[in-house]
Amino acid sequence: MKPQLFLAWLLAMLAIAICCLCHGENIPLRAHRYRSDLRKEVIRIWGINQDRAVFAAQIHQESAWRPEARSKYASGLGQFTPATEGDMNRWYPELRDMGGALNPRWAIRGLVLYDRRLYGQFNKFDSENDHWCAVLHAYNAGPGSLQRELRACHTPTIYASIPCLRNPQACAETAGYVRRIVHVLKPLYEGF
Repeated sequence: MKPQLFLAWLLAMLAIAICCLCHGENIPLRAHRYRSDLRKEVIRIWGINQDRAVFAAQIHQESAWRPEARSKYASGLGQFTPATEGDMNRWYPELRDMGGALNPRWAIRGLVLYDRRLYGQFNKFDSENDHWCAVLHAYNAGPGSLQRELRACHTPTIYASIPCLRNPQACAETAGYVRRIVHVLKPLYEGF
């Protein structure tokens, strides 16, 4: 390779690396520790053809794959609130003996099961992308919030048409949550 071509190639690789570091996301090393568990749960609950990227992206957004993660209201890989954790244990008795939201296996199974439940509950969308946006919206804001907002909507089959009926800050948080998972993190986890 000619020195000029090598230098151009090297500069291009350096520019790509800088862009990835500054603007991109990386899969945390600890995510690989839970990859097999996520794969098993998605296949068990959704079937072999279900893409795992959306679930991996959601866990990344919720906790950055830290099982000990805690926020003001939630904890674990899936950031379950105590109320939702209680509902999950009631709806899915198999979870009861798994230790709760701070147990990574419980959190992964719980997140995949809860997404499945929300996917069935909010199934009136025209596209698969809109359907998943609604699932993620309900996971973040709560299914009751999404139900109220859908009732106020004239075209509830298009996710972008859903009006915000909560305070603007909460709506912006939910919109950012959905957008980041769908457009930034999910592509990162393709094939995960």
